[in-house]
Amino acid sequence: IFMITAPMLHQGIEVALPKSEAQTLPTRAQDPLILSINRDGLVYVRDQPVHPTKLVEVLTPMLRARQNEMIFLKGDRDVAYGRVIEVLDTLRRGGIVQVGMVTDRDETSSRRR
Repeated sequence: IFMITAPMLHQGIEVALPKSEAQTLPTRAQDPLILSINRDGLVYVRDQPVHPTKLVEVLTPMLRARQNEMIFLKGDRDVAYGRVIEVLDTLRRGGIVQVGMVTDRDETSSRRR
């Protein structure tokens, strides 16, 4: 799991992303697989709601079709931290370990350098 910023990543549902100084999303991710958690803790694959117990079942065939490409997780900055951990743990138990945490670039800290 690592953090990336994604200034052009507008797929999936709209969430208020936390800010960080993480690396930028690679440009080769043309059609990234987006998993989102909104502020209420509801989970979406792209823009479709998915019950957390069905995540691995839904994502596994999608990942196989993409040669196990990375999943990008967009967690709303106001969602409970524990909820994000639950989702990550569900993914890990299902064998899905290539997960990038998406954030917005923190422009204020990059200007201080």
